[in-house]
Amino acid sequence: MNEVSIRKQEPSQYKNTINWLNNEKIQRSFGLTREVNLVEHINWLGKHPNIEFLSILHNDYHVGNIVLDFNERHDSVFLQIYIGDTSCRGKGIGANAMNIALDYIFVEKQKHRVHLKVFEDNFPAIKLYEKLGFIKEGIERDSHKMDGVFRNQLLYSMLSKEWKGIH
Repeated sequence: MNEVSIRKQEPSQYKNTINWLNNEKIQRSFGLTREVNLVEHINWLGKHPNIEFLSILHNDYHVGNIVLDFNERHDSVFLQIYIGDTSCRGKGIGANAMNIALDYIFVEKQKHRVHLKVFEDNFPAIKLYEKLGFIKEGIERDSHKMDGVFRNQLLYSMLSKEWKGIH
């Protein structure tokens, strides 16, 4: 069975999240410049009421996360995703989770636009986003400094009419 689902993250899953966010490879791909602890994570969640922090489950096992930052004024959502469990990467779990998340955003929540950022060297993520129908809007040049090096981020978006056109 290869079942993927997403649901609101439960406190019992915070430990996985903290471990993943402190993994060097995830930090580089996600742009984190320092370690995160449990108290900081819980405080961060409390300070951002527009954010939905969702767990990606593969056969009911927590393997990654999706962060949705809702902007109600503009009917838009900023999306972030990562598969934290390295044994689950490259198996289509992220693609399945993205499909579920996009249905949730566009169908259930009735939002107009979803947008995201990705580092220009994150080729697997870029391939996934383009396959799903995201449109590249531009580049934020030297927008992120990590270990003394500036990195570019690519901006992608999808409109609700584009998602409905695919499915």
